[in-house]
Amino acid sequence: MKATLALDQVSKEFRQGTQVVRAVDEVSLEIEAGEFVAITGASGSGKSTLLHLMAGLETPSRGRVLVAGKDLATLRDAELAALRLHTIGFVFQFFHLLPALTAEENVALPLLLAGVAPRQAAARAAELLAWVQLAPRRTARPAELSGGEMQRVALARALANDPAILLADEPTGNLDSQNGRLVLDLLYRSCKERGKTLVLATHDRAVAARADRVVELQDGAVVSISAAER
Repeated sequence: MKATLALDQVSKEFRQGTQVVRAVDEVSLEIEAGEFVAITGASGSGKSTLLHLMAGLETPSRGRVLVAGKDLATLRDAELAALRLHTIGFVFQFFHLLPALTAEENVALPLLLAGVAPRQAAARAAELLAWVQLAPRRTARPAELSGGEMQRVALARALANDPAILLADEPTGNLDSQNGRLVLDLLYRSCKERGKTLVLATHDRAVAARADRVVELQDGAVVSISAAER
């Protein structure tokens, strides 16, 4: 099966004062369509930076990131924005919902940006909120939602334009165990029932155990790639 997401000798460096910090160190990785890959490692190991590189939110210092065979570095700004809108859904640890919008409006926003008619966008948002078990909360604003509810809204938003790739950065990190399991179950179903390629960064071994493969990072470098222990 052809890789839907590939990194070829990717490094990312940041300057901190007079020092250069290598957050990602020559990572090469191929991820197939429909695969669930967990990225693990201690805090500061480079997990979030690696996901941001996959999403085109960061530019590699060296190497190439390819999505569906396209080198992200060769895309113009408008092309990269379109790819993030249609092909990649991102679930952040801290939700990043717009506080002035309802749950339904937050989910509909990517659809409206993609040119979907408002009525169709609202219907799609309502469908996704029902799928994440939040139909009764569709008119609630983020301040009225629990952390688990906000993360489920964020997941519905990430799925709005039916992306092929779903990236999740510590999506259960700020949740209690019950809500964490619910969000993880929904992410797992997004991959296995909806056919999404799922890449999830986590420090939780129980979360990583649901994946097809586990990629462990240390100081920005891959130290192991293995099948998950179930």
